[in-house]
Amino acid sequence: MIKSVEQAYSDFLHAQEIERRESHSSYYSRGSDLIFSISSVWQFMREISVNPAFRDRWMCSQGVFDGLKDNSALQQESLLRLIAFFVQDENIDKIKSTGKGQFWYLFANAVASFSNYNNMYWVSSKALEILHNHEINGVSPVTRNKIFQIRDQGKKLLVFEHMCPATQLIKLILKQKDLIKNTHNKWSRLTLDNSIKIMVQELLHDYGLVAIVTKEEDQKLRGELRNELDLSRPEALSQMMHRYSSAGIRLEQHLVPVYGKMYR
Repeated sequence: MIKSVEQAYSDFLHAQEIERRESHSSYYSRGSDLIFSISSVWQFMREISVNPAFRDRWMCSQGVFDGLKDNSALQQESLLRLIAFFVQDENIDKIKSTGKGQFWYLFANAVASFSNYNNMYWVSSKALEILHNHEINGVSPVTRNKIFQIRDQGKKLLVFEHMCPATQLIKLILKQKDLIKNTHNKWSRLTLDNSIKIMVQELLHDYGLVAIVTKEEDQKLRGELRNELDLSRPEALSQMMHRYSSAGIRLEQHLVPVYGKMYR
């Protein structure tokens, strides 16, 4: 069973209020910090999208993706290690400044692919209408291929769009890598590598969202909106949502459960 975002968030708020009343006592439920950190339905949706344990607790019955031909979790586990390996490579800055080449292609492709393996996608209002017209309503998982192949007279109608462009996410990762190395240059290699992996994981958590939009909406993300976020805004989610609102794209408080082969 997969709840609607509205029902799942209502249940979450009820639990959050119970936690808030009991938090003065000696008893704290496991994960209470995460419960208190979420203050909007959009933050709730992000956590559902990028945190499978949170998703299974609040929105999906455990095992809803079991038995399906899907290895999204394994793909993300391995891609995280691969991205961290690329970032830790001593030649990455030189490669970036001297033509990039195959190393950079593989690195960028790993970053872009990671969020595509989320099992929950965001969706625009216009894209949701198309999905409903094709009897995809979010109550059960649907293959990525089924969505990707929706057509009108041979023309594909929908796009899987990174809410944070991969080029922007790569810039953020490399900037944080430099900060870590410059600040902690006396750390052991093992400690440094572990810190970089944690940093990559946190940025993928904060920025690794995919939205289903129409082809026409994708074309609205032109110019700076194609490759950049407004980093002057205070938080990752507000930066991504501002990018969409600037292009006139309305996001729904709805998540689409997906599985199967990844498409970009």
